Amino acid sequence: MNNNALVLLKTALISMDNLHYVLDLLDVLKANCGGKHTISLTDPESRWMMDKKGDMGLNYNYQVAIDSKNGMVVGQYLTQNATDDHELFEMLYEI
Repeated sequence: MNNNALVLLKTALISMDNLHYVLDLLDVLKANCGGKHTISLTDPESRWMMDKKGDMGLNYNYQVAIDSKNGMVVGQYLTQNATDDHELFEMLYEI
């Protein structure tokens, strides 16, 4: 078992309320995982993907729009998509 699993097990053994909390958390994680993504219990906005160096790990796909005249950030958000292929319209809504 990894460290996160041990923490959940210890939490579940404390009381029945904690057991129900852990079971509900596991249901949420199972529903959101779907076999496509690794969910980080400490940082749910990260996902398992390749970074710029070609290493696999829990990373972010951070999208930023900058005003070219002033150099100011006008929009930003994190996405779970591994590529930027479908992010143009989302960024237009963000701006």
